[in-house]
Amino acid sequence: LVGYAVSQVATPAPGLEELMASIHTTVDALFARADTNGNGIFDKADLTSVFTEYDSDANHLVSEAEFVSRFANNSAMMTPVAKGLFLNLDQDQNGELEARDTQLFFDKIDTNDDGTVDQQEFSSYFTKLFEVLIVYAIKGQQTTPSS
Repeated sequence: LVGYAVSQVATPAPGLEELMASIHTTVDALFARADTNGNGIFDKADLTSVFTEYDSDANHLVSEAEFVSRFANNSAMMTPVAKGLFLNLDQDQNGELEARDTQLFFDKIDTNDDGTVDQQEFSSYFTKLFEVLIVYAIKGQQTTPSS
């Protein structure tokens, strides 16, 4: 959904503290970019703006390729994160993001059901998601020596 991609995330140091700091920095930057109107909350106007930005061919659908390209911004570390996020956003699992998918996703992260997503709601959701996806990305980059 909201990549406005963090242009790059440095490969985190092996320590948990450094990894968490990297995730928090990434999520904070993501919120700042997702809040397209700068009002301090992620609302449906921001959602529409982000969706339109990701729909590079203007067909009212965002393909996985469009999403990953825009979100990951050619970052090897962020590509698996972008793919995982796309799968999470694609609520009907049809391989494309549509307005319905983004609305269902928005409703999921609007935990207090007030029609907006404040920074705490946004950060809580994306921090948990990124923890899983970044660990997955790191594991995917590791190679196992042959015995």
